[in-house]
Amino acid sequence: MITLYARQEPTKDEHSPDSERMDTVFYEDLACNYEYARIPWYYKDRPVRRKTVILNGYVHRLHWLDNLRKECINADKNRV
Repeated sequence: MITLYARQEPTKDEHSPDSERMDTVFYEDLACNYEYARIPWYYKDRPVRRKTVILNGYVHRLHWLDNLRKECINADKNRV
């Protein structure tokens, strides 16, 4: 079973850019460089703290990371 790294991130939904809604994002690596999948906030059964998830017909083990907040994204953009 392959392990994916998951966390909640601010939505990339173009219709609600200033909202506090969070998407569930899955990465292939711990450094979160390679995004595997993104499940938008409006999906009813999106995983929030499950141990496994089925994506593309395969069962993946999940390792949950700390949520990414908008403040963190804005701080990175302002760094020199």
